Amino acid sequence: MDAGAGWIPRRFEHSDCFAYATYTVLFLIVQQFAENMRQSGHFKKRTWQYLCSAMPDFEPREVDFQSAEWDGFRSRCQDAQSLLKYLLTLVDKDTVNYADIDDTYRRVRVQAPNPEETDRVPMYVEPTGHKWNLVIPERCLPNVREYAELVPGKVIGGSGFSKTFAENINNGIMLRLFFFVFHSHFLLFMGCLLLNVDISFSAALWVLSAMEVTCTILKFLTTTSLLALHHPLPPLLDLIELAMAIGFGGAMVVDFALDDSPLDARIDSLFGQDMINVLFLFVLLCLTMFREAVRLAWKHREGYWNKIHWARMFIILLIAFLDFLLGYYLLVPAVASLSFRLCDCNNTARGCDILDPELLCYLAVGMFYFVTFLSSLMVTAILWVMISLVWGFFNGVRKAVGTVMRWSDVQDAMPRHYKQMMLYCPFSQSMTFQENSPLFKNMRLLALQHWQHMWHRDLINKATLQEAWNWRFFKPNNEEGLVLTMGHINGHSGLFNWVYGSEHTEESRKRVSHAMQSIFSMRSLSYFIPVYAETVSYQKDDLKKDGTLQHLIALYKEEWANFCERVFMGANTANVSEAMFKGGRALAQMFLKQRQSRMEKVWARLKAWPPAPNAKGTKWPGKAAEYPIDIGLCYCPLDPPPVIPPDYPGVDLNDALLNQLEFWCQAQVRWWATLRGQTLGRTLFGLMEMREALVDTVFHELKSCRDESFLDLDYDAPTPRARYDDVLAWLQRNRYQLFCPQAQLRADNDLPDDDIAMLCDEVCLKRVVSKQEALAAVFCAELASVCFLEYYSKNWQNYPNVVTAAYAMLTEQKGGRFLIPHLMHTKAASDSIAMEEMLGYDWKHIINGAVSCFEERLSSMLLTANLRLMADQIVHDKFQVLVGAQVYENQKATYPEINEALSMWKMRSCQFMTAKDDKQRPVSFWLHRRDPFESWDIHAYQFVAVKDGNFTFNSGKLENYAKKIELRRMWYRLKIGEGKAENQNNMINALFGEIVNILDMNQDAYYSEGLKVPLILTLFSKRVNLVINATSKSTKNLIAARDKKGEKRNARDQRLEHILGDDDAGILGFREHVFTYRHSVVGRYMALAEQAFGTLVQRFLSSPHHIRMHYGHPDMTNAHMMRRTAGVSRGSLRVNVNEDIFLGYEMVLQGVDIIFTEWLFYGKGRDVEFNAASVFLKKLAQGCVMQLASRQVCDLYLTELTCAQKFALFYGTINHFIIIWISDHSVVAFTSMWVLFQLADITPPDLGMHGSLAGIPWIIPLGILNALPMLVERRIEYTYLSWSDIILSIPFFSHQNRITSHLFSLALQTQTGAYMASGRGLGNTATSLVEIFNYHAITNFIPGGKLILLVIFYCFSGGDVLYLLWPLIAGICYICAPVMYNPKPSYKEVMESVSQLFVWVFAKDETFDDTGYRMIAESKVPLDVATKEKIFGAGGDMGSINERQKFAQDWEKALKGGAMKKSLQSFWAFHWFEYLNNLDGDYNDPMSDSLFLELFWKPLTNPANEDMQLDFAEEKERWDRDGYSVTYGTLSSFLSDYCRMGMIKLDPEPENGDPVLILGNPEGPDASMLQSGWHIRRTSPDSELIKLQIKIAIKYIFWLMMPIYTFLRRRQYDPYDYLHDMSWWAVATVLYTVLYKVLKYVSQWMADVHRSVLPDMALKCLGLIIFIILIFRCIFNSDTFLQAFALFFILGILIAWGTEVAAYGYHWHMRRKLPRMINRSFGRLGFLMRLSRSPIRQLYQLMFIIIGLGLVAFQFVLVILQYLHTMWMFNRHVAQLTNGF
Repeated sequence: MDAGAGWIPRRFEHSDCFAYATYTVLFLIVQQFAENMRQSGHFKKRTWQYLCSAMPDFEPREVDFQSAEWDGFRSRCQDAQSLLKYLLTLVDKDTVNYADIDDTYRRVRVQAPNPEETDRVPMYVEPTGHKWNLVIPERCLPNVREYAELVPGKVIGGSGFSKTFAENINNGIMLRLFFFVFHSHFLLFMGCLLLNVDISFSAALWVLSAMEVTCTILKFLTTTSLLALHHPLPPLLDLIELAMAIGFGGAMVVDFALDDSPLDARIDSLFGQDMINVLFLFVLLCLTMFREAVRLAWKHREGYWNKIHWARMFIILLIAFLDFLLGYYLLVPAVASLSFRLCDCNNTARGCDILDPELLCYLAVGMFYFVTFLSSLMVTAILWVMISLVWGFFNGVRKAVGTVMRWSDVQDAMPRHYKQMMLYCPFSQSMTFQENSPLFKNMRLLALQHWQHMWHRDLINKATLQEAWNWRFFKPNNEEGLVLTMGHINGHSGLFNWVYGSEHTEESRKRVSHAMQSIFSMRSLSYFIPVYAETVSYQKDDLKKDGTLQHLIALYKEEWANFCERVFMGANTANVSEAMFKGGRALAQMFLKQRQSRMEKVWARLKAWPPAPNAKGTKWPGKAAEYPIDIGLCYCPLDPPPVIPPDYPGVDLNDALLNQLEFWCQAQVRWWATLRGQTLGRTLFGLMEMREALVDTVFHELKSCRDESFLDLDYDAPTPRARYDDVLAWLQRNRYQLFCPQAQLRADNDLPDDDIAMLCDEVCLKRVVSKQEALAAVFCAELASVCFLEYYSKNWQNYPNVVTAAYAMLTEQKGGRFLIPHLMHTKAASDSIAMEEMLGYDWKHIINGAVSCFEERLSSMLLTANLRLMADQIVHDKFQVLVGAQVYENQKATYPEINEALSMWKMRSCQFMTAKDDKQRPVSFWLHRRDPFESWDIHAYQFVAVKDGNFTFNSGKLENYAKKIELRRMWYRLKIGEGKAENQNNMINALFGEIVNILDMNQDAYYSEGLKVPLILTLFSKRVNLVINATSKSTKNLIAARDKKGEKRNARDQRLEHILGDDDAGILGFREHVFTYRHSVVGRYMALAEQAFGTLVQRFLSSPHHIRMHYGHPDMTNAHMMRRTAGVSRGSLRVNVNEDIFLGYEMVLQGVDIIFTEWLFYGKGRDVEFNAASVFLKKLAQGCVMQLASRQVCDLYLTELTCAQKFALFYGTINHFIIIWISDHSVVAFTSMWVLFQLADITPPDLGMHGSLAGIPWIIPLGILNALPMLVERRIEYTYLSWSDIILSIPFFSHQNRITSHLFSLALQTQTGAYMASGRGLGNTATSLVEIFNYHAITNFIPGGKLILLVIFYCFSGGDVLYLLWPLIAGICYICAPVMYNPKPSYKEVMESVSQLFVWVFAKDETFDDTGYRMIAESKVPLDVATKEKIFGAGGDMGSINERQKFAQDWEKALKGGAMKKSLQSFWAFHWFEYLNNLDGDYNDPMSDSLFLELFWKPLTNPANEDMQLDFAEEKERWDRDGYSVTYGTLSSFLSDYCRMGMIKLDPEPENGDPVLILGNPEGPDASMLQSGWHIRRTSPDSELIKLQIKIAIKYIFWLMMPIYTFLRRRQYDPYDYLHDMSWWAVATVLYTVLYKVLKYVSQWMADVHRSVLPDMALKCLGLIIFIILIFRCIFNSDTFLQAFALFFILGILIAWGTEVAAYGYHWHMRRKLPRMINRSFGRLGFLMRLSRSPIRQLYQLMFIIIGLGLVAFQFVLVILQYLHTMWMFNRHVAQLTNGF
C-alpha cells in the first residue's frame, strides 16, 4: 500500500448505475451514523429503504437480496463501516463532535453518472469554497467530494476535521457572542452619563466616537479569535467598519497629541469640526442598518422568515425606552455628580499617602461607576421580567386560562362542561350538534370517567364518586383532585373556544372540520421516556427505610384513607400500614377478613332464600333503599387479586394462593406509594390512563359506525380477567341499568339536556321509576348475584382456566339464551308465593322484563368487549410508550421492577429499549409484551418468589409474557456522548410514531387529558386538513386545486415541507402540573417557580417573541424532523450538557416555529430536597456555559438572527444565568464600595451633599422578583401559593442564586460541565451538618462569611448597617438556608451532627495511601503485577492498567463515595484536585498520533517491510525501555484506538493475551493523514498562571487592606504613628503562635525519627502555659484583643494567599514538566495532600468551626420550634407524626 495514496476504495465505471446507487447509499448510511443515529439489525432492509429514497426509479421487487451483487455491496458497506468506526473513535476521543461531522456531510455532493441527474440525491447542496461574504461571518468546514476524502487530512481546502468554533470558552468568547448586549448597554449608559454631566456637545461627540472606535476594534478582534481556523476572510462590512475605526481612531490620537491645550480641553471634536464626528457615527449607524437589512433579505429569500413581528419590536423598544428613563433619572445621577476629589486631601501628593485611608476614595468611586453599570444591566433584566409578567397576565386573561379558580366556579362550570363534550366526538360538526344522538349522550357520559379515574388514583372517596354518578359534584377532600379538575376544565374550555369560538359563528365553525376528525386519521404518537437507574416502583424495603411509607401516609392522609376504602374495603388505615411490615401474611389475612364481611351479605341472602320481606331481621327487605351498594365499588386498576374460592372460609387456602395474595396486597400498597413519588411507574400509569381515553374514544366511534345505540355508564364492565367478585360488584353497581326496563326506555327516548342525570342510578331511583319498579330492579340485581354465586361455587373448578371462569359463566349460553338470566327465571318461579309477597301479583311480568333487559345488556356487554378489543388494537398502532432503560442489561437491581411493571395488565402496552455494551457483539434489545390484547391469564402475582419471609417478583420467567428483539449496533459502547441523549437516540430504532412526545421519567399523565390528544395534534398544522372520504369528481377537482396551489408555495413553505413534511410547527409545548408541591416546602417553591415559568414566562416567550425553546418535557416533536436531525437531543460530550434546549436552537436555526398551548397539561415532579434542588441548579448553570461551546448558539448570534431576535433570544434564555452571575458579583462590589467609602471617611451624607442618590439607603427587597410571577399568576388561576411563601422563600432563592452564580463562574473558568443526578427523594430525610458543609461550604458558606465580614468591617469603621442591610441578609441566607430547610430537626440529631462536625473538622485523612503513592511516584518504569496487587489489592487485569491513573481514580472515587464526609483535610484536597484537573485536561496533551506515526506506521509502511508486520514483544520492550509506558500507558491500550480506526490489527486479539504481531491494514485508512501537534482547546500554562496570580493578588491585597485601614480609620491614628500605638502583647501572641507551629512540625519530625513522643508532649505543655498567659493578657484589654484579632486575620490571609500561590505554581510546574494528563493529575494529588497538612488546614478548621457553631445555635432554635417548623415544611399530619402526637 502506498503510504501517500490515502484510502482508495474500489473504482466503478461511471456508466454503472448500480455503483452510483451504492455510492449514494454509502453516503446516506455514513451520514445517518455520524448524526448519532443507530441502525437496526435488519441492515439490508434499512439500506434498501435509503436506496429507494435516493433512486426512486429502482423497484425493490426486482432485486434479490441473496444475489452475488449484494455480496459485493456488503463488502462496500464494510468499507463504510470501517470509516464510521474511525469517525466514532474521533468523537470518542473528544477530537471531533457530531456537529462537525454533520456539517461536513451536509456539504456532500455525489456526482451522478449522467450530469443531468445531479439533483437526484436528496438533502444535499452544492459545496462552496472560501469566498468573500458581504455581511454574515461564516465557518467553512472541509468539503467532501469523493469517498476517499472522508478521511481527515486529505480534504479540499482544509487540514482535516477541526473542532467546532467556540470550543474554547472564556470571557472573550462570551463577550463576542453577546457583544450586541454589551454594546447597547454601554452606549445607553454613556448616553445617560453624558446627559447628566456638564459637558459640551463637542466633547460628548468625541467621547461617543472614541467609544465606538474601541467597540468596533474589540468586536473585530473577538470575532477573529472566535472564527479562528474556520474562515480566513471576515465579512466585507466588518472590514469596512474596522478600516473606518482604525482611520478615525488614528486621527483622534494624532489630533489629541498635537493639541497643546490642557487635557480636559483636548477632548473636543476632531480637528475642530463637529461634522466629522457626526459623519463617522452616522456612517456606522447606516452600516449597522444595512447589515440588518441584508440579513432580513437573506432570511426571507432562503425561507427562514416571512413575517415581521411588530409586537416583539415594540416590546424591545419599550424596554430600551424605560431603561433609558431609569438610567437617566435614577441610576446615573447617583454617580454623575461624583468626581475623584471627594476626600480632604484634594488630590494633593502630600495628603494622599499610601498609609492614608482617604486614598481609597479613588477606588471607591471607580467601583461605584462599575456597580452602576452592572445595575443598568440588571435593570434591563428586571424590565424584561416585569413586562413579561404584564404581557403574560393579560394574555392569560384574554385566553381565559383561569376560567375556573375556585370550587364554586367548578360547580357552575359543570353543566356547561358536559354540554361541551361534543368537542371529543370523532365525527363532523353536523353530527356533533345532534345533541340527543346516542353518540353525543355517550360522549357526555364519558365525562364522568374523570371522576372514575380520580377514584382509581384515590383522589376522591367512594361517597364522592357516587355523588358524581348522581351528577352532584362535591369538592375532593385533597388539593390534588381540586387542581386536576380545575386544570382539566380550564383546558377543555380553551380548546372548545378554539374549535367553536365563543359563539357558534360560521367563521368559527371552519375550524371544526380541521379539528373534528376520525380517530383513524389521528397521527400516530410515540412517547420517549429515558430512564437511567431511577426507581420504577417502590419495594417493601424502600418503604420501610427512613419511614417512607409513614411519611407518605402523613403527606397524603386523605388519599391513604381512600385507598384503604377502595382496596381493603374500609379497613382501619393504621392497621393496613402496620400489617405491611408485620411479617407473615398479615395483609392477606386482613384483606380476606374485610372481603368476607362483604361477601357474607350475598351468602346470607342466598341462604335466606326464599325472600320474606315482612319477616323480622330478613335479608330480603321490602324497600329499595335498604339495599346499599356495599361491594360495588372495589376496583384495582393494575391487576385483580388472585381467585379466592367462593366457599372460603369453609375451606383452607393453600400456601401458594396465600403467597400470591400477600404479594398482591403488598403490591397494592407499594404502587399506592409509587403513584405518589417521582417514579417511572407513575409516569407509565398516567400514560396508560391517557391511552384508555383514546381507547374509549375509538370504541364510541366503532359503536357509532355500527349504529349501536346503547349507552355506557360503566366502563369497568367484566372482561375475561374479571373475578367473580368483580361480576357481583358489576351487578350491584349497575342494578337499574341492567334490570330496569323503564330506565332503558328512558335512555332510548329523547332526553332533555338538564335531565341527562336521569340516566344514572340514584337519580333514576328517585325521579324516573316508581318505588315498586325500583324495588323490582334492586331485587332482581340481588337475585342475579345469588344465582351467579350459587352457580359459580358449584362449577368454578370445572373450567379449564380458573382465571377466566367467572366471565365464561356470566356469558355462557344454552339454547341461544344466557345461562344466568335463565337461572334467575327458574329460581324465581320455584317460589311463586314469596315472589308475590315481595313484588306483588304482577311479579312474573316484572321478572320477565328484568330478565329480558338483563339479556339485552349481556349482549351489549359482549359486543362492547369485541369493540373494545378492536379499539385496543387500533390504538396500539396510534399510541406507543417507549422507555429507554439505558443500564437495564447491566444493572440487575432494575430487573424485578421493570419486569413486574411489564407483567401487569395496566402496563401491557409499554415497551422498553435496552442496550448491552460489548466489544464483540454490541446490541440493543426491544422488550415488549407478547400478546398485549388477549393475554388474560398473565398476572404479576403469578411470579411471586418467597425468600426469607419476603415476597418479591421473580424475574426469571420473563419469557412467559414478554419477548426481546435483538438489534445490532455499530459501536461497542452506547454512551459515546451525553448519557440521556444517547439513551433517547437508542430508542429511535423502535420508533413508529409521526409525533414524538418527550417525557422525563418522573412525570404523570391523566385520563381526562388523553381525550384532548387527537385535537391537540392538529395544532402542528395551521392549514385546514379535510378528511376526504369520497372519490367523486368534485373531490378530484379539490385535490387538483390543492396540488396547483402547492406549486406556488414560497421559499418558507418549501423549507418547512422539506424539514417537517405537512406540518407548520416543529415543536409543540405544554404546561405542567408539579405534583410534588405537597412533599416539602422546597417542593412547593420549586413547583411555584415551575408554574410561573410554564405559564407566564412561556406565554411571553411564545408570543410575541417566538423564541420559546425545547425544555425537554413534555414537548411534542415532529418525528420526521427528529429522524433527520440526529435524534431528539444533541449528544456531543461536554457540550450538550443541557441536551434538550439544543433541539430548540435547531428549530430557530431552521426557521421552524415552536408553539405552546395551555389546553393540555402533564404532571411533573421536581426536586423536593434542598440539596437536590442545589444540584439541579448546578447542572443548569454549567450547561448554560457549555451552550456557548455549541455551534448552534454561535451560529444563532453571529449569523442567523436579526437584532430584535438576538435580544429576545438572549433575554429569554441565557440572560437569566448571566444576570444572576452579574447580580452576585455586584453584591460583593456594592458592599466593598461602601466599605471603601467608609474607610476613606466619606459617609452617605457626604455623597448626598454632592447630589448623589447614593446618600439614600439602598434596601432592595430580596426575593420579590422570585415571588412576583407567582403573585401575578395567582390572579389568573388557582395556585397553592400562600402569603408566607413570599417572605420565607427569600433564603431559599438567595441561596440557590448564589449556587447558580458560583457554578456558572466555575464552568466559565474551567470550560467544564457535566450532567449531575439530583435524585428523586421525598424530602423527609434530615441532612447532617457534615453533609451540609460538603454540599455548600465552597459555594455558599465561604462567600457568605466574606459578605458578613465586610459588613462587620463597615460597621466597625462607624458605618450604619442600614446601608448594607441587603448584603448582610444575603450573607446570612447563604449560610443559614440549608439548615432552615433541613426537615424534622430533633435534639438527638443536632447533638449527633455537632459530634460528627467536630470529628470531621479535626480528623486526618485516611483515604490517601502515602506508601503506595511513593512506590508509584519513585518508579521510573511500570510496576509489576505483584507490586500493583500489593497497592490496589488482587482482582482485575493488573497487567494492563496504568498505576498512576488507577491510583488517582480510586482516590477520587473513594472521596465521591463518602470519604469526604470523614475528614476536612480530604474535603479540601478533593476540591482543589477537582478544580485544578478541570483547569487542565486531555486537550493539553500533545497529540499521540505523531508518536504512532514515528514508532509504528513508518516501519509498517517501509517498502522493505513487505509483510507490513512488527513483532509485538520487541516493540513492547522498546516501549517500556524508553519510558513511554509511564507516559502513555501499556502498548496494547495505546494501540487499541488505532485498531478501532481500522489502520492496524493485532494478532491475536488482546483479549486472548499479549498479541504476537502488529499488522498493517491495507484496506483501512492511511495513518499518514492523521493530525499532529496540539489540540485546538489547548491553553498556555504561562498565560494561565499569570492570569490566576493576578486574580488572587487583587483579591488578597484587598483583604489585607481591610484590617489595616479599619484600624487607621477607627482609632484616627496618624499613619506614621501607627507602630508606636501597636500593642506588643498582640504581636507577641501572633509571633508565638507561628513559632509554636514551627516547633510542632520539628517535634513531629523528631518523633518520627527517634520514635519518641516526649518532645511533642513537652512542647504541648509548655506551649499551652505560654499561650494562656498571652491570651489572658489580650482578653482583658479590648484594644489589644482587637489588634491581636487583626494580626491573626492578616496572618490567615497571608497563609491562604501563599497556599493558592503554591497550588497554582505547582499546577504550572506539572503543565510544563509532564506531557500527559494522567501523570499531571497523579503529581497534583500528591502535592495537594502534602499541602493539606500545612497551616491552611488550621485556617479552614477555625473558619468552619465558627460557621458550624452558628448553624448549631440556629438548629437549637429550630428544635424548640420543631412542631411549627415541621408543619411549615410539610403539613400538620407530618408534624404530628414526627412529634409523636
